Amino acid sequence: MNPRIKQRWLDALRSGEYKQTTGNLRDINGFCCLGVLCDLQAQERSTNWVKRNNSYGLYGEAQTLPLSVQEWAGLDNDIGGLVDFEYEKDGVMYVKSESLPEINDTWNKNFNEIADLIETQL
Repeated sequence: MNPRIKQRWLDALRSGEYKQTTGNLRDINGFCCLGVLCDLQAQERSTNWVKRNNSYGLYGEAQTLPLSVQEWAGLDNDIGGLVDFEYEKDGVMYVKSESLPEINDTWNKNFNEIADLIETQL
């Protein structure tokens, strides 16, 4: 991943300026972790989000990372990458690999927790 963009993404996720949402890159409630990355590129390139009902799209994408953002950030895929995280079930600790959207949407990790995973693993 491009180190400059990675640091901007980490700073944005930890800033408290973005409200977190699930299911879309961006919707009327906020952004997912990948949506924050998209917003950074949109700001840098003066690109506008396009509103569609209750969500927004960038470069025609509303749920996955657009190719333009992937290339700009130096990522290999539209899920941002896989990260390992620990979770507890029935008193036993497990380690699981998941995509960043799954970490954001299914595992309900907050932006600070997601930033920590990105910082150490991407």
